[in-house]
Amino acid sequence: MTHPKISPELIARAAALSTPELCDGMEPFRAMHYEIKPLVGDRVVGQAFTADLPMGSSELAARMIDEAGAGDILVLAGRGDCRGSLWGDYKSLCASLKKIGGVVIDGALRDIAGCREIGLPVFARAVVCGAVKKSDYGALGVTVSCGGVSVRPGDLIAGDANGVVVLPYEEEELAKILDRAEKKKAAQEEKERKLLSAEI
Repeated sequence: MTHPKISPELIARAAALSTPELCDGMEPFRAMHYEIKPLVGDRVVGQAFTADLPMGSSELAARMIDEAGAGDILVLAGRGDCRGSLWGDYKSLCASLKKIGGVVIDGALRDIAGCREIGLPVFARAVVCGAVKKSDYGALGVTVSCGGVSVRPGDLIAGDANGVVVLPYEEEELAKILDRAEKKKAAQEEKERKLLSAEI
C-alpha cells in the first residue's frame, strides 16, 4: 500500500524544527489532543501510514507493520479508547526490524518496559495492562481522525515532547509552512541573540 511521497529535503527541514515551531508556520495549526504524548522515545518525523482501529482491532495493527514502508509513522486511530492496548513490545520489535519510524496511537499501549528497551518511538494516550481482543475489523490506508485531527495517508507527522502535529503532504503547501516556520524561528533567535548581547 503506497501513499504520496514527500521529498527527503522537506522532511529533513521539518525534522529540524520543534512542533511549536511547526505550529507557528501553520494557519491554523493542526495538533493532536494534548494527551497523546511520547511514552517511548521523544521524537518522530515521517509520513503517515494510517489505520482506523475501533476497539478490538489489534490484528489490523499487526498488518500495518507488514504493509508500511521504512520511515513511515504508523498512525493508529483508536478513537481515544484506552480500555485495552492496541500496541505492545512484540509489535514494537517487528516494526523496528522493518525500520518503521515510529507509532502514534489515539489509545493505549502496554509492555512499556519492553517497548523502551526496543526503543521504537511510541506516542499514545496511556499505558495499560490488558490487550484488546484480536480482530481485523477496521481499515488500512484511509483518512482517519487521530487525536481530533484528520490524518491522510502520506501526511507528514511530527512529534516531540510538546505533542504531535500533522502537516499536508502537498509539497507546495508544506514548503510554505516550513518557510514561515523557519523565518519566525530565525527572527526569534535574532531577538534572543540581541537580548543576550545586551546582558554581557
